[in-house]
Amino acid sequence: MNSTPPLAADLIAVATALAAENPWRALALLGDLSANPLHRRCGAYWRWLGVAHWAAGQPLEAEIPLRRASASGDLEAEVEYGRWLSRCGQVRPATGRLAAVIGRLPSGELKRRAQVFWSEALFLSGEVERALALCRSLSPVLTDPATQKSSRRRPSPARAAAAVALAQMHLQLGELEQASARFEQALMALPASPCSARIACLSGWAVTQSRLGQSEEAQRSLEEGRRLSLTLPSGAERWARASVLQAELEIRLLGGERSALQADLRGLGTLADQLQDYELRLWTVAQRAELLSLQGRADQALLCLYDLGTRRGLPPRLKLVRGLLMRRQRYEVQALDDLQAACQETGPQDQRLFWRGQLFAADLQFSLGQAEAARETLRRVLMHLGQTQDFRGYAADLEELGELVEYALIEPQLAPLMQALLARFQTGPALRPKPMRLEVRALGHISVGVTTDAQGGQAPATLSAGATLLLIYIYLHPHQSRNDMQAVLFPEFDRSQTTTFFRTTVRELRAVLGQGVVQLDDTLRHPRYQLGGGIELNLDLDTVRQSLNAADLETALQQYHGCFFEDLTPESEWADQVRQEVRLAFNLVFQLRLSRAQTAAELRSLERNLAQALAADAQIAEASPALAQALESARQRLT
Repeated sequence: MNSTPPLAADLIAVATALAAENPWRALALLGDLSANPLHRRCGAYWRWLGVAHWAAGQPLEAEIPLRRASASGDLEAEVEYGRWLSRCGQVRPATGRLAAVIGRLPSGELKRRAQVFWSEALFLSGEVERALALCRSLSPVLTDPATQKSSRRRPSPARAAAAVALAQMHLQLGELEQASARFEQALMALPASPCSARIACLSGWAVTQSRLGQSEEAQRSLEEGRRLSLTLPSGAERWARASVLQAELEIRLLGGERSALQADLRGLGTLADQLQDYELRLWTVAQRAELLSLQGRADQALLCLYDLGTRRGLPPRLKLVRGLLMRRQRYEVQALDDLQAACQETGPQDQRLFWRGQLFAADLQFSLGQAEAARETLRRVLMHLGQTQDFRGYAADLEELGELVEYALIEPQLAPLMQALLARFQTGPALRPKPMRLEVRALGHISVGVTTDAQGGQAPATLSAGATLLLIYIYLHPHQSRNDMQAVLFPEFDRSQTTTFFRTTVRELRAVLGQGVVQLDDTLRHPRYQLGGGIELNLDLDTVRQSLNAADLETALQQYHGCFFEDLTPESEWADQVRQEVRLAFNLVFQLRLSRAQTAAELRSLERNLAQALAADAQIAEASPALAQALESARQRLT
């Protein structure tokens, strides 16, 4: 005879469905039970209803059932409601509620589960050491200390969750080697079958590996997480999809990709809103706003930031992004205020946020004439970046702060620190750059196209003439310093004009084509510039020059639609030299071909080619008066 009460037996089926990560099945079973008043008076019924809605990625629908079950005295519901508060951004109430319920729980799996949620809330509130100590005490020991052999006994779900939480904390703190080891340990503790916890663990490990420069390993972990997420039952995939997509976007951002992220960030933002995951919403809004800022869309960036503002103002992460936006808009005083406020409000759990704010604050202090403060701030930042394992995450920032880097390299107190840091970027495993093919036209009309697929499809990249000129010059003449380029491109510029031009154009290139499009090279001396690895650039000027060197007028004329950077403002001395060089080359090749013409038909063909060339650029004829003489001589000889 079955001794299980009917109500408990009904809820066992719900628990079984949730254990199989099938929340829709659990919700269907609970829907069938809802007609019975006996069930609706039971705290366990409301608790399972809240848990099922949470597992299905419906936190808003989970709140009332969890609160109702908690009010009835259901301790497990109080634990779940504490997690709900923490994930939805109500960290202080969550820590208080979880601490209170832990004191009333007997030893066992539920208490360990509550302690994991409590440690996560403590970490978010800034009590880092308490959170780490608690997680370490709960994490499983997967090897026998005496034999160093792996244990065959699988840890309980709560202990496995503690291992994942501990790994995430180390990742957040920038302790990447510890995080990687903990993620590997957590994967050993978790079931091998598809589950949200395993997918979240793989996603976190992929981000850790990418920050360590282990790009191939990161892609394998990410692909495994993506594969497992596709095998989850319908309704259970929202949390898994969010963790995989965030990891993928973070890895792409770390690799310097910028041009195609807005749509994916908007999609992740929608998912984060549905999940009410406060930290994920913060991350997504911050990334979207900063990307809009880099693309020069300041108004949209501000609107994006204030979508998540509160009556108490912006949280530190978004305040930092607003400071970066103000800096890029040249509101330097307001920008420095925002960055310093963000750093003061940032807890010890947000190390990257704090040091990033300090780095940009040093640049603003330098710009505002606060030299002593700038040197001290930058010294602290460089000392930290010289020691942290998580230094790769600052590569794009250092590239944006080119002037600050140059200043540090000539400042006696800072030069050794900056040289050592830049040397770290040049050694060890690096992220594999994403290949990019650019089609650049500068003869007659200016355009840049980015090849988007294997079939050769192209998307236009909207760049100013100045940014395109700098892109071409760095492509043709890599490894030159800013001073070298200024002396060739705009020798009449003063220091202020040079600073403005290079700051504006390099920022524009990186915003449109990605942070890695222009990179510092040979950084142990004066910083020099080159195109990023993986970039293939096809330039119409190259084709014309090569064709003229081979006296192939027909191919050259197919590419020549006008002179090089016609009507460029401000005028560039180098661009004018290129114009005159190409005009003279055309002129000389026409002279050569006319002198070698053997028939009247060949002469007529050359006359048509000359008419086409002069229609594109009349000054070809003026490059050398000998062209008119060669044409007249050929006519007399062949007619």
